[in-house]
Parts: sequence; structure tokens; C-alpha cells
Amino acid sequence: MQENYDDISAAGGSLIAISSDGITGAKGMVDDQSLTFTVLSDTGKTAISAYNVLASGNDNIARPSVFIIKTDGTIGWKSLDSQTSRTTSSDIVSALEGLD
Repeated sequence: MQENYDDISAAGGSLIAISSDGITGAKGMVDDQSLTFTVLSDTGKTAISAYNVLASGNDNIARPSVFIIKTDGTIGWKSLDSQTSRTTSSDIVSALEGLD
């Protein structure tokens, strides 16, 4: 996502990642991958559970997923990915451009 962050931003999106790692782990991911978008720590899995994205067979982590939240707070688009198949940035940009 980082490599196409400018395209997502240009399409009107903001990128926020939510990790089940603690603050130190989330910060380490930001530093190791030179991320410029926000990474939140959700060790209690509050948001992860609310969006029903706990990994199948491992309730300690979230499965890869993308949600576009519209300005009214509703979900405008989502993609629930697997470990082997991820949503592309171009799919996200297309979804953003398709929202009203």
C-alpha cells in the first residue's frame, strides 16, 4: 500500500492500518517499512472484532482486509483478503472513484 499511497490519496482516500500488535510492534512495522500512513495498535482486538476480520484459525491476528469508510461513517466498499491474495491499490482507487 505504501508504494501507491499517493494514488489512494489523490483519489480522496486516507489510509489507516490496524494491527493486533502492541504499540512497540506497530511502531516497528512503521519504521521497518518506512510507512507514512497511520498504523493503529488494537491489542484488545476491538476494531478487528467489530469488523469481523479475525483470521480463521488464529484469533490473535486480523486477516488482510480493506474497508472504505464514507464520510457519513458507513462502509462504502470492502475487500476481505486471504494471506495469498491481496487487494491491489488500483482496485482501491477504482472503488474510491466509484463512490458517490
